[in-house]
Amino acid sequence: MFGEDRSVAGAGFVRRDTRWTVGAALDFGGGLDFRLTRLMSLRAEVRDFVTGRGLGGVEGRNHPIFSFGLGIHW
Repeated sequence: MFGEDRSVAGAGFVRRDTRWTVGAALDFGGGLDFRLTRLMSLRAEVRDFVTGRGLGGVEGRNHPIFSFGLGIHW
C-alpha cells in the first residue's frame, strides 16, 4: 500500500488530493553465505520485488534489491 500525493495547478485554482494505491506484489530471491570462521560469514542476497505498473508512481514492474553484509553466528 502506497500513499500518493498529487497537486494540480490550473487557471485560478490549486487542487491537492491524497489517495491510497493497493495492488498485488510478489517477492523472491536468493543468497549466499560464505563462512570465514565458525562465528563469522560474508553474506550476499539478491531479491526482486515484482508489482504491477504504476504502483506508487513507479513505471517499472521489477524492483531488484541487492544486499551485502557480515553475518555473526552464535
